[in-house]
Amino acid sequence: MELFKWKIKSNKPIEIVALGDIHLGSPECDIEMLKSVVAKIKKRKCKVLLMGDLIDMGLRESPGSSVYSQTISPGDQVKEIVKILSPIKHQILSSVMGNHCYRVSKSCGIDISEQISNLLGCNYGKYQCINNINVNNQIYNIFPTHGAGSGQTTESRVNSFKKYLEQIESDVLVFGHVHDIHSRVFSRRVVGKNGLEMKNSYMVLAGNLLSSDSGYGEMRGYAALRKGCPLIKLYPNTHKVEVDLNWFE
Repeated sequence: MELFKWKIKSNKPIEIVALGDIHLGSPECDIEMLKSVVAKIKKRKCKVLLMGDLIDMGLRESPGSSVYSQTISPGDQVKEIVKILSPIKHQILSSVMGNHCYRVSKSCGIDISEQISNLLGCNYGKYQCINNINVNNQIYNIFPTHGAGSGQTTESRVNSFKKYLEQIESDVLVFGHVHDIHSRVFSRRVVGKNGLEMKNSYMVLAGNLLSSDSGYGEMRGYAALRKGCPLIKLYPNTHKVEVDLNWFE
């Protein structure tokens, strides 16, 4: 697992957007919303976690009919996502691989997610990583992974990721793949400088940028999910985390 360290001086909370499950190349991808999100990220100077499945990358062996319904070829998907994200490339903390790009890696050993990261000049964590962020000497650890959870409800999706809480001690754990947008805090008692203290870990589901749930989701009978991407705030002068699921509305 890669560890990326950051030291940031700021009197205001650091804002981090978890951006993933864009599926550029799918007819359901909301490209206009993506461009608006990128513009807002740039204007607000947010940091970014790229959460995987940035492109659809449909192959003949892929589930559903994506190889035939894609709006642009896989090669052009790479070019287009790099072009769209380039205005915020210096704000990206890290990038991880999604299952759609893993198809290519499994098929022929080419890591498309790594190529996209290299073209954007950002850190690549492959499957998962830790971003260790020092904000005015407040230390935060953020763990992003695309994940491989499933479930028909938000509760079942959260449960599928709970195993990570036992494996990784982190202030924020961010998951993609399930297309849900959600935040939940898990608390436990720890021994601190002043005796027993409550330690919080935030689980964040990173949403999606799909304009509809037609196609493969409709075929499998999945419920329609709200689109969006969460914003995580790290405070500089006290150890405090906030998650805003509605910042873009």
